Amino acid sequence: YLIDGMKLNDRFHFGDFYPDVISDLDFVDKIEVIRGPGAALYGNNSVLGVVNIITKKNSEESLNRISTEFSHIKKNSLVNKTNFIHIKKFGENHYLNVFLSYINGNIEYNTKTTWENQYGRNGILNVNYTTDTYLKADNGIYRNSFFKGTQFPNLYLSYTHRDLEFGIYHFTKRATWVWPKDNNSFGHPDNDRVWGSSSVFVKYMPKDGIWKDLDFQLTLSHDLNTNREISNFNMIKARNRITNVLFGGNQKAWILGTEGFINYVHYWRQIKTYLTSNTAFDDELKANGGGAYFNYHGIDKTNTLDFQITPVKGDLFTFMFGGNYLYAYYDNYQKVTYNNNEFIGWARFGGISDKGYQYGLWTQFFFNISKNFNIITGIRYDLQNIQNVERQLGGYLLYRCNTTSSTIETDITKCQPFRKENAVSRDITPRIAFNYKFSPLNNIRFIYSEAFRNVPPQEVIRLAPDPITGEIKEAKSEKTKSYEVIYFHSFKNELIFTVNVFYLIGSEIYAWNPSISGFFASSGWRNSGGSIEIKYLLEKLEIWFNTTKYQLKRAVNYEFTVIPGSKDFIKQNFGTIITPAGTTLYGNGLPLPEEYKPLDSPTFLAKGGISINLWKNHHLGFEAYHNGKIKTIHPPRNKIEYDLFSFKIFFVPSSSQEVYELYEEYDIPASTYYNFIYFYKKKNFNITFKIDNIFNQKVWGVLNFEAENSFGAVNLSSINPYNRTYEKPHKLPSFGRLYSIKLSVNI
Repeated sequence: YLIDGMKLNDRFHFGDFYPDVISDLDFVDKIEVIRGPGAALYGNNSVLGVVNIITKKNSEESLNRISTEFSHIKKNSLVNKTNFIHIKKFGENHYLNVFLSYINGNIEYNTKTTWENQYGRNGILNVNYTTDTYLKADNGIYRNSFFKGTQFPNLYLSYTHRDLEFGIYHFTKRATWVWPKDNNSFGHPDNDRVWGSSSVFVKYMPKDGIWKDLDFQLTLSHDLNTNREISNFNMIKARNRITNVLFGGNQKAWILGTEGFINYVHYWRQIKTYLTSNTAFDDELKANGGGAYFNYHGIDKTNTLDFQITPVKGDLFTFMFGGNYLYAYYDNYQKVTYNNNEFIGWARFGGISDKGYQYGLWTQFFFNISKNFNIITGIRYDLQNIQNVERQLGGYLLYRCNTTSSTIETDITKCQPFRKENAVSRDITPRIAFNYKFSPLNNIRFIYSEAFRNVPPQEVIRLAPDPITGEIKEAKSEKTKSYEVIYFHSFKNELIFTVNVFYLIGSEIYAWNPSISGFFASSGWRNSGGSIEIKYLLEKLEIWFNTTKYQLKRAVNYEFTVIPGSKDFIKQNFGTIITPAGTTLYGNGLPLPEEYKPLDSPTFLAKGGISINLWKNHHLGFEAYHNGKIKTIHPPRNKIEYDLFSFKIFFVPSSSQEVYELYEEYDIPASTYYNFIYFYKKKNFNITFKIDNIFNQKVWGVLNFEAENSFGAVNLSSINPYNRTYEKPHKLPSFGRLYSIKLSVNI
């Protein structure tokens, strides 16, 4: 995602950006979409396309507009967004552009589940939305230094004088997290997730002279991307949750490096003994607010330079080139506190800190072979150097020691820092497009392009070892290759017909795997399909329709936990797992077959709409959407029993299950819904009324296994503690029918 050509995504790490932080489109002039991989121009993360949001600014006419919108209007729900726009020209070459937006409100959300919140209302959650600003990842041990930011409005400010533009943008959103894990306090008002994108920038765009003739542009910026997660676990669940967060399964000897050093495993064991055996802990929970919080807090900062220039422009040939350089640094802290701010401990794997740089150079060529035929081609080179990435606890470096679980290491020289330095990756991504015009209203385009996603520094040290060999693979950039054909035909500029056929190939994908508490590399993905788009445009009528059929196939080689615990822990305590066929499987990760299935995405989409100008200032719109069914995979519900004499774990067939399942497939139903829009427009006053999902139909989304804590807790008091039951919901519904009204006034 771009805004006025500047990247909104996290530039060096996961590439994240959540578009809903752009809380309103009042300040948007238009949105440009570049289909297919765009890395040849835009570099890292432009894998499936590029969206460029062009704002209203530097207008010759002044504009002062205030708008307010009330949305999600229904019982126990109301969200308000208030916006202000000011665009002003001063003198001959001075422009001021101001956009402010503030969002705040609550939605009562029925998850259609049996999750019980703190008020005893099954499945009902109060979702809160607002803006939230924080600019520092704080490693302080007090909750207030770590908890919530400031409800500062979203903003985009810029001032332009001749060739120079100075600006700042800041977009954030905080939402109550639908925390679908059964060891947390569902529905707690402090279950929050916050994300944001901010930048301070200077642009140089010459308006005359040789540099204008060369279309030279230069941008300098300081950018921030933030992500914070907060979850509460109450009295009943706090003991198990704290134990899990602080310790997890079997911990090796970890040492926390300080000026002296302490053996953090020893410290962990002391706390764990207290948590699990001392009944006074319950009294302590009560005295400190009745529960605890898990806090995750990260911020990515980059200093960036971008430029482009067009040294050759002509009717037959045009050549342009550009590049970028950025230096990035990131801090992430994870900790547990009581409800009243008292610090308990850092999360078991601690936080992550890293720094590094990336630069890229690109070229693009335009060849006009004839009046009807042209070629656009380009190539880009990128280098990324992760200078340092390390795991830390509250800012202190972690060390790993090659000792058994029963040994407390006291010599730091026998341990290795949990760190990697100077991890370098290089990427070359080409793009070529052939465009032929049969007539001014009829053309066809063939496109081949490649894109990449940089190796996130966290993945360099978070890739888990192979469950069988113990090998840790080197992380690589994720690559995408795209083959696409687009045919366009227009009949008198009234009926527009577009057909698109595509095939994409993705390399390995790095994804979080809860069963191994780390990242792992899958075998990539495939996506093939096509779409048809039809538009009919008249002076007072617009009809549009789009349908897409595709097969997005992901590799089915997740590793689901067969029983909890690390591979060594299972070998030492349980031996092996025996399936009916006699296959021996070691624990903590069961590799699934290398096969591709259409997962986590509908394979058929259709949408259409009509907009009509009934009379002078009154407009009506109607939209229809259909999402095909979605297939997901989930951990199996195998019945497993432990033999005390043979030290082996066996799969036990039952009347309902006679075979050992590697995974379960689940189909999320297809959904169809309709929207209605009424728009009234006068010169200085607009009103919009909208109903989403008019008929309150069921619309389902994926609740994937990674989010569900689906591997369950072990009941050690049971005769067969590893009898796995996976009964979590696989889907969550939309909000249902929603009403909204928006008023805009020019002053």
